[in-house]
Amino acid sequence: MTLLPLVFLLNGLSVPLPDMDNTDLPDILQQAQQIGLSNPDRCIQLTESMQQLQNNPLLPGRTARGNLPARLRDNLMLRTSRQQVQALIINGNCYARQEQYSEALDSLVYAEEIATRQHFDDLASISLYSQVAILGLDINKPIPAHHAWQRLNVLLQNSDNPHSELPIYVGLLNTALAIHRQLPELAREMLSQVRTLLLTHPNAVLTVWADMLEGDLLHLTNQDEHSLLAYHESLQQAEKIHQLQLQLQLTTRISALFAQEQDLPNAIDYAEQALDITQQIGNDSWQADAIIHLAQLKREAHDTNLALALLLNASGVYKHTARPQDLARLHLEIGKTYEQLHHYNEAQTYLTAAYELFQRQHLPYYERLSLLALAELYDQQDNPVRAIVLLEQMLNTPIPEQKSLETELYRLLSLAYENNGQFDKALLNYKLYSNSQHDADASNPSPQTDFFANYTRLDQSQRLQELDNEKRRLDGELNWYFKVGISAALIMTIMGVGLLWHIRKLRFLRQEQQQLQQAIDYDPVTNLGSAYLLQKEFGKHQVALQPGTTVPFPATVMLLFRVNGLTDLECQVGLKKAQSILRQVSHAIRQRMPEQCNFYLLPDRLILCTIPEDATNQYHEIIVRIENRIGVIMRKYGLDERVICGKVQYPFLSKSVNALKPLQTLEICGIALAGAMQLSTKLCKNVWVELFAIDYQQAAFFNGELRTRTIDAITKGLVKVSCSEKHANNIDWTALLLPSQDRAEP
Repeated sequence: MTLLPLVFLLNGLSVPLPDMDNTDLPDILQQAQQIGLSNPDRCIQLTESMQQLQNNPLLPGRTARGNLPARLRDNLMLRTSRQQVQALIINGNCYARQEQYSEALDSLVYAEEIATRQHFDDLASISLYSQVAILGLDINKPIPAHHAWQRLNVLLQNSDNPHSELPIYVGLLNTALAIHRQLPELAREMLSQVRTLLLTHPNAVLTVWADMLEGDLLHLTNQDEHSLLAYHESLQQAEKIHQLQLQLQLTTRISALFAQEQDLPNAIDYAEQALDITQQIGNDSWQADAIIHLAQLKREAHDTNLALALLLNASGVYKHTARPQDLARLHLEIGKTYEQLHHYNEAQTYLTAAYELFQRQHLPYYERLSLLALAELYDQQDNPVRAIVLLEQMLNTPIPEQKSLETELYRLLSLAYENNGQFDKALLNYKLYSNSQHDADASNPSPQTDFFANYTRLDQSQRLQELDNEKRRLDGELNWYFKVGISAALIMTIMGVGLLWHIRKLRFLRQEQQQLQQAIDYDPVTNLGSAYLLQKEFGKHQVALQPGTTVPFPATVMLLFRVNGLTDLECQVGLKKAQSILRQVSHAIRQRMPEQCNFYLLPDRLILCTIPEDATNQYHEIIVRIENRIGVIMRKYGLDERVICGKVQYPFLSKSVNALKPLQTLEICGIALAGAMQLSTKLCKNVWVELFAIDYQQAAFFNGELRTRTIDAITKGLVKVSCSEKHANNIDWTALLLPSQDRAEP
């Protein structure tokens, strides 16, 4: 077993892609380069839209270039060409991450042609680097990759930038190519050159890539224990520098190594870590592939139901995938899982769908994998004849990659013939299965050198002694940890009890706080809003009217009532009866009122009613209703029946809504109430007075002391007075000024 066929992390070789300098990129290409790893589809859309903009001859400014000086025109054309090459390179890399290699190579080759023509050597080198990383995947066609590699080396040798890190990238690429072609000696030599370059040009990220490739090299030479150690050390370094892509590659490799050694708990643990990392990266396709990898391990661990749930969850991502081969691979795994659960009809449906998708995508290796799974399913369904037909057909149409499938093919053939009663053919295929298995084991000899073998033998006795000493030390520590654990459990129990007590106490204090807040916000006798609650509401309105806000506070009518009978009520009827009267008044004024009306009980037993904009046409009716209801209660107890009301509209200034705050508007309402009280005293009846600003009113007139400026505006006719009586002109507004204010008047 090798790690190289791990598809979902090896969309290309395991090498880093050199990013272009963001300061040299326009904003749209910076965004495309940043999201290339997490959202390659969006990256492709951005880069292709950028190319369309550059190739459009009708864009503003393109026709005007002929009017520019020659030198400026040449610089502008050069800048446009450079951006086009950058867009093509990013576009090709994003296509490669989607495994659409033909589209990726088209973009990268075109980018190389333009960069070579315009002498953008740095961009041509990056384009060639990406081409080699893609072309190098096909072991059977090394010539195109070799030609691209030669052109890249020529560019590096003629480069005028000796401090570029591109030679390190190329060294990592050469190492990955050698590992991919299973040439360990060449890979070791290339990796040594990379280590030398890193000494002169240190780079933490590239160092971790080199360490990971060293782990790949150790795995290639069957030194899996050393490979595992190298991967663990690389993972720790990748976590320190927050490289999620490296962490994803390393956790997947470690998981595969543990699975190879049948250590499924550790394999599942690292597969779950890989899945968490794909969620952080945000690449849906990688996340679905990680789910498939985890589901395979769960299935091997006989946790089949959970494996099926994971695979069905991954199908939500693959439903709209642009890579049909991924959907086919998902169907293959779901079919195998249903087969393990003995749900043969569902298994056959998914395996057949996988086979058809692989066939349409011309992937014969995976096509035969699905056929093997179907043959095994037919055998379990007591239909060995169909299994034999499929397997014999595979034997008669071999492919180069089929050598790795021969062992499983012969095993299934022997079982199918045995179930069909053809024991001679079953025995023949079982012998072929045994020989194939033996040949596979013999083809992977241990590559350990004689020096390493001798060193291992000489070190055995010393290692055994060290292990014995370690065992005794661990036994002592285990005893100590047991005692500490008992003590910690006792302490945690005590702390848990204390925590529960504190939680209960905190809940009680919160309830008490809510009760206190209720007592502050609402009058305890009438349950009307208090002045404190009104102030909080006005505070919210002030915040809503700060500069830059888009939603102003809606228009509201303020009705401020004074009930003469409620003044000094306790002195007239006593405390107990006064509270009863106040409750009756509260109930009466709120009964059958619009739901949006709010009532507040202010000092001196003033009652404020606020009416929203959609109910302002009812305010006359509301005033009359309140006067009648309160008058009935006052007559019942022989109290003064007069109810006086002052009314204003908020905002007071229609063309300058932010000039006067709600609290200032309430003060103007108090002035209206004072005028109504003056008139009511003369007429001995209920009176209401309304103040409102006329359309041409300017906010600047109200600069200064509000009461003085408002009364001045009333006397000058800038504020209109409306009244329930015809004697509104008899109100002496100047009498409402304080003596000091009166003297201040000119």
